[in-house]
Amino acid sequence: MNFLNSCLFYLSKKTLSRNFKFRHAEINNKCFIIGNGDSLKYYDLKNFSALPSIGCNSLFFHKDFESINCKYYFIPAPYMFYPLRKFYNKIYWNYFSYLYKEKILKNPSTNFFINLADRPFFKNNNTYYCHHFQSKRSFNLDGSFSYLNSSLHSMIAGAIYFGFDEVILVGCDYLFTPPQSGHFFEKANGAPISNIGNLLTSIQEEFGNKIKIKCMVHKELKSKIDCVSYESFFNEQTIDQKNYEIVNDEILVKLDKLFYKTM
Repeated sequence: MNFLNSCLFYLSKKTLSRNFKFRHAEINNKCFIIGNGDSLKYYDLKNFSALPSIGCNSLFFHKDFESINCKYYFIPAPYMFYPLRKFYNKIYWNYFSYLYKEKILKNPSTNFFINLADRPFFKNNNTYYCHHFQSKRSFNLDGSFSYLNSSLHSMIAGAIYFGFDEVILVGCDYLFTPPQSGHFFEKANGAPISNIGNLLTSIQEEFGNKIKIKCMVHKELKSKIDCVSYESFFNEQTIDQKNYEIVNDEILVKLDKLFYKTM
């Protein structure tokens, strides 16, 4: 940890110490980790209320979000609550900031973990902060949290910190074989992609011996991670939903003004 990060860590210790109450709070429990993949269009989200969930990013735009037991939620990317933000080398009016704030305030029973860089622009009783400080690999949400490089890494590492011993990954379509593109709020259906880097290897190497991981799939899809099918888990068939059936039109319009194809 260099000098600047050491100073920031010292100044942030009180803020980060609020996270300690969640350490090992879920010993011997299992949970769903729910991403934002296109596969959510095929699932009845209300079915996932039987276990606690960890969500991320835009999951709360789903019309049935409040039907699930989402205890924890990660928005790990920095500057998501700034009024202006750079997306794909362009500066945009950050609609995410206003949409995210609104959803956080509307869900007081969910514990939200956002990047420490966003603290100047958003504070709330159910909002907590995390930062990596460029230190050694660490799961400590109350100190240096090393897993902010992707939402999936953040959620799995968070599950380990909370004490869960098993997670079922839902809507994490990059882990399918082949990997699938797209989000549940986009108009087009997901499609196979080839270039996702070493995500699968990273997940297996970082977490494989620390927590039991399963990946939910549907129909004929597979994953190199231990699979469980939606159909067998819930004893019912998948459904086919369009993005406008599961996301409010106003939100779709605002997302379309960024770089998503939602309309």
